[in-house]
Amino acid sequence: MSLVLASASPRRSELLRTFGIPFVIRPPHVDECLDESDPMQLVTRLGEMKARAVVLPADQWIIAADTIVTIDDIILGKPRDREENRQMLQMLSGRAHRVYGGIALLNAPLNQIFLHAVCTSVRFRKLTTAMVDNYVASADGLDKAGGYGIQGSGAVLVESIDGCYDNVVGLSRSHLYQMMAAQGFFEGKAEA
Repeated sequence: MSLVLASASPRRSELLRTFGIPFVIRPPHVDECLDESDPMQLVTRLGEMKARAVVLPADQWIIAADTIVTIDDIILGKPRDREENRQMLQMLSGRAHRVYGGIALLNAPLNQIFLHAVCTSVRFRKLTTAMVDNYVASADGLDKAGGYGIQGSGAVLVESIDGCYDNVVGLSRSHLYQMMAAQGFFEGKAEA
């Protein structure tokens, strides 16, 4: 059996590579605009949609994920432009927010899907205008939920984290590993 990552995210690819298992990348094409107000439901539904959108031979396992950020019951996806990125960072400045990650594991041979959601609390330091300007100018946050990445230069924005760091990056390896092990993915293989 082979493994497929249904994502174009270089961060998810990097995290999955640490398992030491070969995989191929097949980015899905799905409309991520869902009418869902519950963040846990939203990320698992989007993960499932992404996994099912990848049509492949029946002997494959497919991993898909989705990430959103919430603050004051407002869902922050990826900013559309630098101005929206700036607004998101100003909203997060000096405050705690939640990062929700949904993981979908599709066992194509059995047509079974397994879903899991992870929530991590992140507190930003009080950001100065210069910090916001510099980060927005880097364009690093434009392809990330909440307008920032905790890895790389975005780390300076963060004061503290409570929960799974990998979830904030884009894919909780510990939760994914547990899902894969529970479904027998590693049987007969040298485990990661």
